[in-house]
Amino acid sequence: MNSLFTTTFILLFPFLAQRYLSRWPVLKYLGPVGLCYLAGILAGNAGKLPIDHALAQQLAYAALLIGLPLLLFTTDIRAWLKQAPDSLKGFAAAVFSGVLTAVIAAHVFAGSLDRPATTAAMLTGVYTGGTPNMNAIGLMLHAPEELFALLNASDIFWGGLLFLFLISLAARVYGKFLPIENAEAAREQNQQAASFHHSLFGRAKPGQLLLALSLALLTAALSAGLVYSLFGSLEKPAWLFLLLTLLSILASFWKRIRHMPGSYQAGEYAILAFCTAIGLSSNLRELQAHGSAVFQFTGTVMTGTVLLHALLCRLLRIDRDTTLITLTAALYGPAFIPQVAAALNNRNIILSGILTGLAGYALGNFVGVMVYQLLDYAG
Repeated sequence: MNSLFTTTFILLFPFLAQRYLSRWPVLKYLGPVGLCYLAGILAGNAGKLPIDHALAQQLAYAALLIGLPLLLFTTDIRAWLKQAPDSLKGFAAAVFSGVLTAVIAAHVFAGSLDRPATTAAMLTGVYTGGTPNMNAIGLMLHAPEELFALLNASDIFWGGLLFLFLISLAARVYGKFLPIENAEAAREQNQQAASFHHSLFGRAKPGQLLLALSLALLTAALSAGLVYSLFGSLEKPAWLFLLLTLLSILASFWKRIRHMPGSYQAGEYAILAFCTAIGLSSNLRELQAHGSAVFQFTGTVMTGTVLLHALLCRLLRIDRDTTLITLTAALYGPAFIPQVAAALNNRNIILSGILTGLAGYALGNFVGVMVYQLLDYAG
């Protein structure tokens, strides 16, 4: 009974979060990811529901193994590298800003955080790619379930405030110290934005979803097989997820896989299942005990990243719209690009922003692990 209820809850609640709950005004601010974490935490700590916590942890692991390749299959590295140089420089500035700020903050908060290196690595992952990267890095580094929930809750708060700024005042504020882009160059850069956005986020048929899931399972199985052949054990999550990332990126170079309908949507759903499962595994007392330090740490890293990125883009003479869209791609991922582009009244940057966000997914795990190794070596 416990196993059946746990499995059903993890698999079905993301559907409710996407279709119904996130439409309510009170809950819309949290978004599907926040709702899944919150529902999991409440259900897992209610004490009266038949929750199998060990199974929830196993299902979380499985969901990420499937979800990560589904998202990475859509990455188009070659197209991203062909984008205007300012897009590449703007994204590089965002990654550098996130890494430097996280490393400095980890030393500042070392006395108040239980695992500063792990926390910094997970935040670097989410501020380079997105939530899938944060989750993968956390599993690689054996982070406690409570840290996933705390970082996500903190990111929702600080990220929500920043996003409101991006779609309201950012264009005016950044326009004070950054040049306005060359509209003609941007138009050439984004001739296929509408069709690309539709192919990435449009609906897929059941057969197409099944094919995408099958390829993700095959990639995960191949990664596990390589890890086992190299180490004689599967208890190597860091190697498993790094190999999974690498193989998924390699697969994305095949056009038929990269443009496979349903891959991105299925990957998002798997990530929501992961969030639900992690919530079920979280201990509410641990969340309350360590929430303040993680909240302050997240706010510090996000604020520092935004300010340093703006300064670097000013020094590099990157235009306002490219600066804001690369920041959005790094901090939020592809799904938020159209909203910010609309706020800037510049749809010509949508393609560049989405490609940059997908590239962030591909790079996030490697950057996060690098930050952890750097802090671990230094400390």
